[in-house]
Amino acid sequence: MGALKSCGSLAAYGRHLKAGEEPCGLCVAAREASKTRSQARVTERRQVRGSAAWMYSRVQRRAKTRAVTWIRTEHPDVWKAFWEQAKQEMKEGGS
Repeated sequence: MGALKSCGSLAAYGRHLKAGEEPCGLCVAAREASKTRSQARVTERRQVRGSAAWMYSRVQRRAKTRAVTWIRTEHPDVWKAFWEQAKQEMKEGGS
């Protein structure tokens, strides 16, 4: 097991809480910094999610899903051959 993180880290903040202690100032600051970074990532994802590129990729994913479903239901023999080939490639480490 590795060495424990020192005060001023998110791990140390959790250790304080687990021990029933009041977190020290360094650990509280680390927690606040972590929350700020997390909130920034969420905001960034929300901005990307509303973009035209995200909508286009969503449409592409839906089209692929519908195509696969159609092939599976309308042409089960083709689907089975495709699936067997894909499984074989995965076993061999291919793409």
